Parts: sequence; structure tokens; C-alpha cells
Amino acid sequence: MNISSVIIRIKDDEKLKSTLQILNDFKGVEIVTHEKSKIIATIQSDKIDNQIAIFRAIEALENVEDVSMVFDYDDENFSQKDVSEILNSTKGAIKYSGDVNNKI
Repeated sequence: MNISSVIIRIKDDEKLKSTLQILNDFKGVEIVTHEKSKIIATIQSDKIDNQIAIFRAIEALENVEDVSMVFDYDDENFSQKDVSEILNSTKGAIKYSGDVNNKI
């Protein structure tokens, strides 16, 4: 099981409701909270490859400006270094900081 938290920044606040509806339709995505142009969500998946695919699908949404992964847990026995390397080696590397202070 892989669980990560993400901060999703949207382009148009007026489309927040429709963006939330789309995100709620994603299998494995749970909206934790939202305010104005920021949404905090979790992604759960059985493998890291599926987690990355979900992240990429969120990133590709029309109203999404930016997605940042701020926490990741996996039970596949990857070290934090391994996770960072996997995320950074994917096409168009996934930003992973482990720190939400610069995103909120």
C-alpha cells in the first residue's frame, strides 16, 4: 500500500467545485480539505507506479496549475531516498519536498 498527500493548486477559483467533483471520481483519491485555490488530498494505491499514474492524471486536469507531493508512505520497503529517486526519474519529475510550509 502506498499513501501520499498532495497539495493541488488550481487556476480558477470559480471552478473549484467542478474540480473537486472530478477529483472525487478518481479511484484512490480522497479530498482532505480545500480553501480558495488550494486542495489537500491523499492518494492511496497498491503500487508506486499506480500512485504516479494518479498523480499524473491529477496534474493533467485542465484547471490544475500545480501538484506537489508533500508526504509519501509505502510498504514496499523503499527508503525515502528510493522514493525520491523514483519520483525524480519519472518523465517530467514529480516535485517532492516533504515540506508543506512553502506550499500553503
